[in-house]
Amino acid sequence: MSNKSNIGFEELAGNHAFRKWILNPADPSASFWEGWMKEDESRREVVEKARWFVLALEEQFGEITDEKIVQQDIRKLIDGVKDRNTRTSAIPGSHSIWRKGYFWRIAASFILLGSLGLWYAHMKKTEVPAIVQTYTGSKNTEWLAKANSDDQTLTVLLSDGSVVMLEKGGELIYPADFSGRNRAVYLKGDAFFDVTKDARKPFLVFAGQTVTKVLGTSFRIRTNKEDGGVLVAVKTGRVSVYNQNEFRNDGADSAASVVLTPNEGVVFNAKAKKNEKEPIRDLTILESLPDVSDVVFEERPVSEVFDSIEKKYGIEIDYDEARLSSCIVSTVFREEGLKQRLHATCTAIGATYSVKGEKVTVHLAKGCK
Repeated sequence: MSNKSNIGFEELAGNHAFRKWILNPADPSASFWEGWMKEDESRREVVEKARWFVLALEEQFGEITDEKIVQQDIRKLIDGVKDRNTRTSAIPGSHSIWRKGYFWRIAASFILLGSLGLWYAHMKKTEVPAIVQTYTGSKNTEWLAKANSDDQTLTVLLSDGSVVMLEKGGELIYPADFSGRNRAVYLKGDAFFDVTKDARKPFLVFAGQTVTKVLGTSFRIRTNKEDGGVLVAVKTGRVSVYNQNEFRNDGADSAASVVLTPNEGVVFNAKAKKNEKEPIRDLTILESLPDVSDVVFEERPVSEVFDSIEKKYGIEIDYDEARLSSCIVSTVFREEGLKQRLHATCTAIGATYSVKGEKVTVHLAKGCK
């Protein structure tokens, strides 16, 4: 294997020795690959991309031993996967693939496209705008991406306990863990944010040509892909909105920012490249997830409350059913968001909760009598 730093993941995935190591981590060559990555830390990102591709191929076809075949056709296969609407004819000239029989099922296998699609989606996790990466403060940050193609709002739980309600067509790119000096995320589309307060780590939302900076509050950001405009509307707390270019040079609250308080908003005009502050007249845009009616629990088992929250927000709540079986609560939910509902319910039974990945875990200290 070449020692050059700019090796592409296609070349790496096409290397027989590399594939052998990925499919068998205990292979004697493991020490070589670990040493190869330590020589240049940037290689780890390339290795991760290649690893996912190799595993996707292995899942469908088993280990591929003809390195020449792989080197020749792997690029064409990737290009075909990138375009999910491309038929098999979009991989022209791959005669060696069909002749050797390694990929004959690709002609009819949507399963392959699904597997490689998962790999490609994972690969895209690292495709984060440079300015966003700059403000995380960590080169080794693992980035995740969520896109909502459904009509229903998608709930995204962040590692600091913040909640993002992603509307249809929206996409959020965010760190698996906020380990840097700031909590930076990247938004396309429409989302409502309920941010956990942390005075030591400002929460930054990069959207269009704007940066929204908060410590802990709730607000909505809506981007318009047609004209590049951005709307920021505040429900609670205080928010500062910057032109992205000015924020890169400044970074602290200054005259360059527009400061918003509850029921205020700002519209960024992409053509004029300026923010225009205005009151929010349509307060429905400040709703995280509108209710058709109040949700009332009167002397009901807490499990029913958790079930209600799970169904409403599409999340998983993990708790000890045996210990909570005797916990009875009475509460009414109206405009409260996910965090408020979890906090109120847990407080009522003397519990706390934590968020990790896609799951909320309830911790009960003493149990209910």
